[in-house]
Amino acid sequence: MERYSIKDLEPFYGFTRTVALGDARTNLRVIERALELGAADAITNEVRAAVEGYNRDDCVSALHLRDWLEQLRASVEAGGTPVPRPAPKDGAAPEKLDDRARRVQALMAALTADVPADRAERSDEQQGRWLLAHLLDWHRREAKAPWWEFFRLRDLSEDELLVEKAALSGLHFVARVGGTKRSPIDRYEYPRQDTEVRNGDALHLPDGTDLGGVATIDRVARTVEVKKRGAQADVHPSAVFAHSAVNTDVLAEALLRIADDMVQYGVSGGTQYQAARDLLLGRPPRLRAGALEVRTDETAVQFAVRIAADLDDTALAIQGPPGAGKTFTGARMICELVRRGARVGVTAVSHKVIRKLLHDVVEAAGELRAQINCVHKVTTKSDPPSTVEESTDNDDVIARLGDGRAHVVGGTQWLWARAASLARRDRRSLRG
Repeated sequence: MERYSIKDLEPFYGFTRTVALGDARTNLRVIERALELGAADAITNEVRAAVEGYNRDDCVSALHLRDWLEQLRASVEAGGTPVPRPAPKDGAAPEKLDDRARRVQALMAALTADVPADRAERSDEQQGRWLLAHLLDWHRREAKAPWWEFFRLRDLSEDELLVEKAALSGLHFVARVGGTKRSPIDRYEYPRQDTEVRNGDALHLPDGTDLGGVATIDRVARTVEVKKRGAQADVHPSAVFAHSAVNTDVLAEALLRIADDMVQYGVSGGTQYQAARDLLLGRPPRLRAGALEVRTDETAVQFAVRIAADLDDTALAIQGPPGAGKTFTGARMICELVRRGARVGVTAVSHKVIRKLLHDVVEAAGELRAQINCVHKVTTKSDPPSTVEESTDNDDVIARLGDGRAHVVGGTQWLWARAASLARRDRRSLRG
């Protein structure tokens, strides 16, 4: 397998490092742990010297690599074959990124035009606009870190991958154990190593090429079964690394739509995104019937169920540690909303949390002798089938919610942030 990291190329131009890679890794981890623990005194002069020598080796090796490549180029051209140098790029951002950056900058400028630098001098409206403005570029900034990690892992040698928790090295092909001709499942053994590779992880070859995904991994037997992509069906790597990056364009675009609306109407005005406006302004929840009344003769669950249907396009936070009854309460609020004719959307940061709430809704509906149809928008359907109905199509679940075939739909923020979902103004949502 071809590899082009600088450490793989060093034998070709005869560079010998003064600090062994194993020693360098050990000392680098000493420094990392010391910094994490705030114990800089634990970094000895020997450790500093080893890391300094490793960094120096990298710089000197890069110089030797450059000189070697120039010699090869000169030799080829002396033989009559021109090797044109690549034209330097102008450094401009791709058009798509540039357009979005301009849009973000324009919205930030409009939202913060009259906002004082000192927080104490801002009104609630100005603070809300300032918060929203600084959310607009959050997804782009956060997307950089996963890709930095991808390129870091891609540039490591197999020896270096051996000590990476996101990797498996020293793989040995055992047998083909399933799958299809185009997407076979191959089993590999691997030597003892500390790894966090898990079932379902996307795997990449050391050069970054997609290999497939982990079908199963057995850390006791030290075997991993890989479901491969068709193009890599007959490739048997000796090392792989796990990495995935989530596309958040849909979420970022939803924030921009909210910003467009608030630039036009202000945070306190407008008729859309009222719950978002309340959150930005720090407003307490409102009821259509008037003030939020707490009765001494009712439990917290009874209070939440009573006011659920009377919330006026607002946000109600129910807080508590694990086991406090948040899901139990939410399920009964949903049942009350459905009983009153509402349709409910459920969202959370993971499908596991969503599924738990939907299961509790079905259970609560049974106790209340109510018929409530729940649908969970998933990427892949459960095998065996789940007791909660599933769909893999965004438009399908939104259509079911719209025409009444589903009373409750659960999906991650990617479902609800879509423009097609937000355009349906007649739904109610309860955030799980």
